Amino acid sequence: MGDRVQIAGQRGAVLDQDIFTTKLLEIGPGQSAHLYTGRVIAFPNSLLFSNPLVKENPGLDYGLYTLVVPFKTDDDWRRTR
Repeated sequence: MGDRVQIAGQRGAVLDQDIFTTKLLEIGPGQSAHLYTGRVIAFPNSLLFSNPLVKENPGLDYGLYTLVVPFKTDDDWRRTR
């Protein structure tokens, strides 16, 4: 419980798991977002046998996050605040 995973195009934190289903608290939108959407995704555990499972937090003390800051090519990024 609590692991951040991605399977079959869905990302989220594991809320609950039983013999038939797994429930995720969705994280998104997209691959680079790290915000909870508030939606709960339930998927059958059979997806675990037919799709790769990616665990995003391997139990380390740090994480790698992507932050996109839009700039024009002629902007001086050192002076922009």
